[in-house]
Amino acid sequence: MNPDPIAAEPLARARGIAVVGGVLVLALAAILGGRRAFVSAAAGSVLSFANVWALERFAQRAVAQAALLGGGAVAAPLTAALGAKTVVLLTASWVLIRVGGLETLPFGLGFMVSIFSLLGAGLYAAQRAE
Repeated sequence: MNPDPIAAEPLARARGIAVVGGVLVLALAAILGGRRAFVSAAAGSVLSFANVWALERFAQRAVAQAALLGGGAVAAPLTAALGAKTVVLLTASWVLIRVGGLETLPFGLGFMVSIFSLLGAGLYAAQRAE
């Protein structure tokens, strides 16, 4: 049985939304805050893109494993992978802000791009399913 490509489709759409959102945040940071805010927003956006990419990879892998092994066998490895991803992202954020001296607000806005892209992709998929 082949994995259903539709199951991970919203995450593929989220990648495109994240790129557009990241560009908007970068433009806003550059206009309103200058170079330092731009660099901070860029660092947050890069972590945001990494987050969406990792989520998409985890979803594709989980769908493929669920097709082979059944849904119950996927829960524990997926939970562990998501927990490890979160620890890595939060540690990287802390290092960039605390040690790298990035501004918190522009960094946070860049980092939040993944939240809005995932939300937008999910809403689009739900609307399309109706």
